[in-house]
Amino acid sequence: MANNLINGVPIDRGIYGPLSALSDSYIDRLENSLINELGKSLRLSLINDAMAVALPYAGEMAAVITLGTNLGIGYPPLSLDHLRIVEEVCYEQI
Repeated sequence: MANNLINGVPIDRGIYGPLSALSDSYIDRLENSLINELGKSLRLSLINDAMAVALPYAGEMAAVITLGTNLGIGYPPLSLDHLRIVEEVCYEQI
C-alpha cells in the first residue's frame, strides 16, 4: 500500500488517506471482505510499498529510495521472521 499504516489504519494523507474513514481498522475490513468473497479463511497483512521494496535487504543497515508518482523511502525490517511467503497462488478465470 502506498501509504503508512498505524494500527491497520492508513495515515490521513495522500490518496489512501480517506480509507481511514471506512473502518477503525482498514486491514480488518479488507480481510473480512476477502474472506466473504473467497469463502476461505485467511490472514492479511499490509505494508508500505517502499518497505516491500526494501525487504531483500532485511537485517542490513540500508534505505531504498523509490521513484514513481511520488518519491518514497523504505527501510528494511530487522528480519523476515514475521513474514510468511505465500507458496500457492490460485487464479480463477472470470
